[in-house]
Amino acid sequence: MSLIKIRFNNDCNDGVSWWRAIIDGVEHHLSEIVINTNSRTTKDYLESKNEYKWHITVESSNYKIHNGILTIN
Repeated sequence: MSLIKIRFNNDCNDGVSWWRAIIDGVEHHLSEIVINTNSRTTKDYLESKNEYKWHITVESSNYKIHNGILTIN
């Protein structure tokens, strides 16, 4: 089971990578995200930034990234 945390990418400078998905600690920049399973919102403290960030959080072992699109089932 993977922990997936999703938030808007405020640093997007390519006009495509609007989303950040942190999957088991690895960050991916994406253009679109499709969620077909249960999700919740979380407020998470990021020690590296010394601040809180809000995420859409999903636990799933069934996800794929293809052509910049993350699909979670």
